Amino acid sequence: MTAWQLLFFCQTLLIATGRFKQHRRLGYFGAALALAVVAAGVQAVLKQPAFYAELGEAPPFPMEILVVGNIFGFGLFGTLVAAAIALRRDTASHRRLMYWACIVTMGPALTPGRSLGAFIVPYFPATFPPEITLGWISWIALLIHDWRTARFFHPSTIVGGMLILFVAPAMLDWLLQIRSVSTWVQSLATG
Repeated sequence: MTAWQLLFFCQTLLIATGRFKQHRRLGYFGAALALAVVAAGVQAVLKQPAFYAELGEAPPFPMEILVVGNIFGFGLFGTLVAAAIALRRDTASHRRLMYWACIVTMGPALTPGRSLGAFIVPYFPATFPPEITLGWISWIALLIHDWRTARFFHPSTIVGGMLILFVAPAMLDWLLQIRSVSTWVQSLATG
């Protein structure tokens, strides 16, 4: 995931300095990297229940949330990147979709199970944790940018924010209510 965030930073610098040809060339690597991130991430997530069972420790979240939430996050990341690639000729949509994909990758770093998250979580109310705050700040910042630069809100800004802040959490909550999902996650702990 760190490689993706570094690539995102490099790609942003290439565009900011007008090196569009290098940006496009590096984009091919980015597409392959995004695919690798999703594949490796899902594989690692599927091994977590067995890992915690072997350690005899409880995970930082209920196992269902850890597994299903992370798989859902990787799926959302992959979908946003794929949409950005498909819309690469529409610069405004491409930029915003890549922005949202990057925001999705940062959320897990702010959860209590990570060093940064463990440090900052005490300063946030339980009903508004840092990863949710990041989503809201990101959406508000992009809405302000859209309004200041174009006097309208770009559809990718609206859809991305709604997807990350409303649709994805609702779908995740719904998935976690399905008993067979819970049973499947628990079966991963036994191999």
